Amino acid sequence: MQKTEPRVADLTIGIDLGTSNSWVSRMKDGKIEVLSNECGENTAASVVAFHEGGSITVGNAARAN
Repeated sequence: MQKTEPRVADLTIGIDLGTSNSWVSRMKDGKIEVLSNECGENTAASVVAFHEGGSITVGNAARAN
């Protein structure tokens, strides 16, 4: 019986859901990179805002309100 080596997926994602801030990172080709959002920020506020009328805002925009 041939023994096979354990293998990491081609793309691995890590999510840190902190009490104040959260972020997402990926490991690809053995390198870790913290991903940024559309505004270039590496962290997002761990905040959800529920507004009158039913709309929802998340992250840094929710913290700003």
